[in-house]
Amino acid sequence: MLDKLKSLGIEDDSIIVVFTSDHGDMLMEQGRLNKNMPYETSACIPFIVKYPDRVPKGKIVETPYSSVDFALTILSLMGIRQFPAGVNFQGIDGSEELTSNELWDINNNQIRFSYETGKSQSWAMAIKHGYKLVIQKNGVPWLFDLNLDPEEMINYTSSSWHADVFKKLRDAMNSQTERLRGATHRCRGLYI
Repeated sequence: MLDKLKSLGIEDDSIIVVFTSDHGDMLMEQGRLNKNMPYETSACIPFIVKYPDRVPKGKIVETPYSSVDFALTILSLMGIRQFPAGVNFQGIDGSEELTSNELWDINNNQIRFSYETGKSQSWAMAIKHGYKLVIQKNGVPWLFDLNLDPEEMINYTSSSWHADVFKKLRDAMNSQTERLRGATHRCRGLYI
């Protein structure tokens, strides 16, 4: 496909590649099967964009984004920022971070939330700058430090070195859960 775009002379005028996919499957990692789990192998999706003269070559963004951010980000990259009345997108526009000249970006203040989408609503997570807090209805909270423990094997909730980030993510999760609970009755009982 890339060779065809180049042969047509439109390589530099196109958003050449946007590669993304569905999230993964556990395949017995963490002793679990299937999808819909708060672990990186289940929850993460790839998002690769090649757009010459807009997205710097080799650009890496470590800020957590979600699949609901895809539409706003791509439309913004194409210069579309206003929508007809009644057309509302959820999510965050990540185009500014994608197009910045910094090769490695992370928004240290952005906290993203995710919830189990099944009927039971048994877990929720908050992610910020390499840290992930997972709370469950039937279990203890888990704080992962993805920089120190990318395999998500160690619970840092009792670590004095992680006390501030644990409190910040816990408070943000409780506020978000309360907001959602009032609006949609989701995430009942997911408080720590």
